[in-house]
Amino acid sequence: MKLQKLTLCDFRAFPGPGEYCFDLGRKNHLLIYGENGSGKTSVFKAIREFFDNRTSALPFRDQKNCFSDHVQNVALNCGKVELCFDQPQQTKAWTFQLQGQPDNRPSADQTVMEVSRRKGLLDYLSLVKVNYAEKERAGNDRRPNLFSLLIEDLLFDFPVAVAGGRQVKLGQLWSDLLDFVRRNQTHRGYNLQTIQNKLQQFNDAAASVMLILKGRCDSILSQYFKHPVALTFVYQGATYRQFSKVGYRKVEAGHLSFDLDFLGRSFAKYEEVLNEAKLSAVALAVYFASLIEGIPQGSSGYPRILVLDDVLIGLDMNNRLPVLEILEKEFAVNGWQIILLTHDKVWYEYAAHQATGIDWQCYELYADFCLDAQADRYELPCLRKPNDGAGNYLQRARAQLTLHDDKAAAMYARTAYEQAVSKYCDDRHLQMRFYKNVAKITSDSFLQAVETDLNSRLTLTTPAPTPDELNDLNAALITCKVIRLHRQQVLNPLSHAHVVPLTRPEVDLAIQSVDTLISALGRIPK
Repeated sequence: MKLQKLTLCDFRAFPGPGEYCFDLGRKNHLLIYGENGSGKTSVFKAIREFFDNRTSALPFRDQKNCFSDHVQNVALNCGKVELCFDQPQQTKAWTFQLQGQPDNRPSADQTVMEVSRRKGLLDYLSLVKVNYAEKERAGNDRRPNLFSLLIEDLLFDFPVAVAGGRQVKLGQLWSDLLDFVRRNQTHRGYNLQTIQNKLQQFNDAAASVMLILKGRCDSILSQYFKHPVALTFVYQGATYRQFSKVGYRKVEAGHLSFDLDFLGRSFAKYEEVLNEAKLSAVALAVYFASLIEGIPQGSSGYPRILVLDDVLIGLDMNNRLPVLEILEKEFAVNGWQIILLTHDKVWYEYAAHQATGIDWQCYELYADFCLDAQADRYELPCLRKPNDGAGNYLQRARAQLTLHDDKAAAMYARTAYEQAVSKYCDDRHLQMRFYKNVAKITSDSFLQAVETDLNSRLTLTTPAPTPDELNDLNAALITCKVIRLHRQQVLNPLSHAHVVPLTRPEVDLAIQSVDTLISALGRIPK
């Protein structure tokens, strides 16, 4: 089973009655670019709120778009957050309900409950909370208390062994302990001893889990981020207030934090020593390690979903690349579905075209404006789905050709051609002439490298190309020669900086040739 489609209507930034649909199609992962004010974070909150099973969770009507009724000049009794899963096809919806009617969040649905236990939701504010304590809760210990985050959330389903060889969930041990204390406020000898036994059992289990978590965190920090950083989790166990009055006796959660070792030195106040990149890496390592260890791959058939909303704000490109590698090697290959949201267009383009190990379905959100019934302007998200790779530019080229803007069509065709040949070279790590002045590296350099590679494949003897492979190689070479003819005019960058007569038929032929080249190169094995 996998998440197939997410649909929003009249929820937060997305007004009704129209629907905004993010369909993954045949892809497994969702990559969304959204400029500020376009509704990107509303997508994150829609997923988070959909799975929120707390009694204090906000009902849908309190998160309804505040402009929809005003725009339509009539009350819109609509709105939904809808998740569609495949295998079998099933749709789970959380819809708008009138005042006085109970909220119909599908928390009790079996599929929703199972997926909720296998999700990870992370935004930048969550990362900050890993490294900085809340003053009203931290007291004299300035280290943040991660007990609720790890024990009650990320590691709730972590399997631990207890007496008798049984395996139970760490979070369930904690819930059973709290429930037993609530039901047994009198201090009969049996009750008190049972509480102490359950308390010891839980504290021992939590301490053992922290050792496993430390190993995974250190591995992520050293293997991917290359930081000389190691964590030591410090767990001050949960305690029982047995001397309180009957009715007030309770178990108090332990204080769970970590010390940090950097370059052989231990720091308790590490947030004052490390820079923003290292602090973000530490927080990401804690979250990722908790999800990897706490939600292991099983045979349940329910999807595991990781949603990240602008978690890389504090990182430059050099420090962002390890995150893509982690997502690919630790999550995507292990069956997780990833939903990545970002406001950074450069990062979005890089992830979409360079992270080849993750099959992204890409969408773009832009902040648009519209007039309501009173002629007042209001924000309206504009959702656009770009096609994959160079095909997107060819689609735009054809669209401009139908509008009789031949020069714009030629520019899009050239962009598609350049992206196709550069991607072929990058995928196959082809050698090219290097220039310190990158302006000297032209698309002809890439095309020549492509032709050299194709010719070398034709002459291979071990293993020799199959007849089908020979046909594909020859077809690709013929197409490269046709492209060289168009390079003189339509696909020549200088032809777009000056008034050069471009006829509609030759632009159309150039677009067809680039399309043929993309298909031909796509059939050549890596």
